[in-house]
Amino acid sequence: MESDLLSIPLHNFLTRIFDVQPKWSLSHFTSLLKMPIGHSRLKLTLLSFATTVLDAIPIFATVFSVLQFMKMFPPNTAIGIPSNLEHNLSIYLHMETAFLVYFYLQYQRLQKHIPPPPLSELERGKTFFRILDHSSNEFRDYFAGWFYWKANKKQVLAAEFHLIRRDNFRDWFSWMLYGARSYDQLLQDPNKQPLVAELNAFIQDFELAKNIVIQPGRNGDMEPLILNYNTVEAYPKPLIFYSIIALVESIAFVFLHCMGFQRFNHKTRELYEATTGINYWKLSRETESKHLPIVFFHGIGCGLFPYVELLMKVVKSNATSTIFLVELPHVAMRLTDNVPSMQQTIFEVETMLDSHGFPSCIVVGHSLGTAV
Repeated sequence: MESDLLSIPLHNFLTRIFDVQPKWSLSHFTSLLKMPIGHSRLKLTLLSFATTVLDAIPIFATVFSVLQFMKMFPPNTAIGIPSNLEHNLSIYLHMETAFLVYFYLQYQRLQKHIPPPPLSELERGKTFFRILDHSSNEFRDYFAGWFYWKANKKQVLAAEFHLIRRDNFRDWFSWMLYGARSYDQLLQDPNKQPLVAELNAFIQDFELAKNIVIQPGRNGDMEPLILNYNTVEAYPKPLIFYSIIALVESIAFVFLHCMGFQRFNHKTRELYEATTGINYWKLSRETESKHLPIVFFHGIGCGLFPYVELLMKVVKSNATSTIFLVELPHVAMRLTDNVPSMQQTIFEVETMLDSHGFPSCIVVGHSLGTAV
């Protein structure tokens, strides 16, 4: 599938592709969809207070449920609260407690290590030299970003690149190219000694290509980001938080319907169209066969909601190109276990385009959406 990748800033996409002027405005209500936080101390304090209250709900709910289970806090004893309201509040708090248990069960399940698929010798060489090529100008920024300090979990900065030692790089390349948890794991396997020699040769090529000398040894204060083996860091949020997110996304769906978009759900499509497992939106045009369609991937956040105003501008200014909006619920704070791989996502988007008669498209992504 041929595609042109256009990423943020989004106003550049509008001006370059559709020649939209930023002076165009929406109604007062739709402007609220931007939800600006700002940087004033008052707004940041209010935001911090709100997040603290939300994070405290699961703790309070658990304490309440435990006390009521032990009959230390029987129902209908609160003063000044109607019995019906108190009963419903008790049910809600028990639901929050159950959801917290569900979270920890999922948290434990997701700690399971999933080794990446092995790469052939040719694939390893292509991957290594592609990394060198793509990081040619700012390679210190790129490689430092793959390491973090153990003490504070902060990312290693480009200015601290020289603190990364040879064994630290060996650990990272052992995972990236060979799927091993660490260099020691690779070293201890008698059948993988040729791979150890190959890895060290890659590091020497890295030094020659970047004109640097990596100091020997290991910096024990830092760790590489090894996505298949690092601990999954997750923190509980209350059930009501996800309910609010679902409500916000539903509001976005209403706006999309009003703009003329049609939602395609993979569970309700006919069999010949159901090879793709993604949900997406399509805005059809009368001249769609004569123009490349636009496929938009949102970033991490609450789905398509933050982009409603942008999409209104695009729909108003461009009356020729078909527009596809791909939903990525696994990065939109939705409760889902379906996390497709990159290859699966690409295949499903290609299938989506084929089912509508498009051989290629223009890809627009924001934030994580640019990685697709």
